[in-house]
Amino acid sequence: MRARKQLEFAAEVMLGLRVGEVVSGGDYHGLLANHLTILRRAGEDGQPEGDEYVEGMLEHSKTKHQRYVCAVGLSQGASAVPLASIVREYWRSVGFRIIRPMVGGYVQEGPDYYVVRVSLVALTSSREGDIERIDLMRRLLMRSESAEARKWAEYSAARALQRLDADSLERKYVNVVGGPSDSADLGIVCAELTTAGFADGDRISITPGPLVRVTHGEKLGFSHMPLQAGSTYGSLHALYDQAFAIANAHSPDPELNLRGLASPLWGHHSARRGADTMARETRERSGATERMIDLTFGWLEAFYSRVMQIHYESPADRVAKSRVTMLV
Repeated sequence: MRARKQLEFAAEVMLGLRVGEVVSGGDYHGLLANHLTILRRAGEDGQPEGDEYVEGMLEHSKTKHQRYVCAVGLSQGASAVPLASIVREYWRSVGFRIIRPMVGGYVQEGPDYYVVRVSLVALTSSREGDIERIDLMRRLLMRSESAEARKWAEYSAARALQRLDADSLERKYVNVVGGPSDSADLGIVCAELTTAGFADGDRISITPGPLVRVTHGEKLGFSHMPLQAGSTYGSLHALYDQAFAIANAHSPDPELNLRGLASPLWGHHSARRGADTMARETRERSGATERMIDLTFGWLEAFYSRVMQIHYESPADRVAKSRVTMLV
């Protein structure tokens, strides 16, 4: 839990991501596990060398535009945020298999994680039929040849019933098993569900899984479903209050402008807005441009989406954007 919360906060501060862009991976927007990587330049011998950078790719942001974000692995400002170390600690806590392919002159280190997704859109022609179909899925998973699918069978069915009432089509699905791309579990479960008739209408797919995964008790641990942004706000605001108390224990925090208020009013994106403010204040030293800042924090995305060359940036060009938050 600690590793996950540190990742959520560090990604907001260093990568400029909204809370819902860090979590909720797979629900139309949110980070997928395979899309958060650590980059290092490849030397002549093909081995990584030099500074580390953390890069994220959002297939869809809140405003429905794809964007790349990049930050230094260790910030050079007073906070010295160890972003790369935080990312690796989270990977270890979840148990992702890590691969290191060569991409555009960089060694790209990151998870290899896929899930079997079952679509719940128009499952049958009635709610009663939908419930019966989900119960059939539960019984199939409970006797699956995949131990991982059996482990999550009851949970998968419970989440499927909840997501029948999801407020968007993009959330009407359930991930029933997950693992590396060559995991036998993926093929086994797909075959079992196909035999039972779940493959009609492309209902079953193998797709990249979420980065930030919801936990389900000490015994089961990390499920294959994404954490929802709403479940983070309570703990996030409590941590802000604790941090404020620590920072002001002996004297007022000189970097926090309360604008005449007796105490701060935290928002869901307070850290992101603070990082944006610092990025603009340190532009002369960091060398970050206005466009780099806008692209990192997701401002004016509709405008920048029309500048098509942005979508074809090389890894080296994207690494240049790491200057935006390097002095946090």
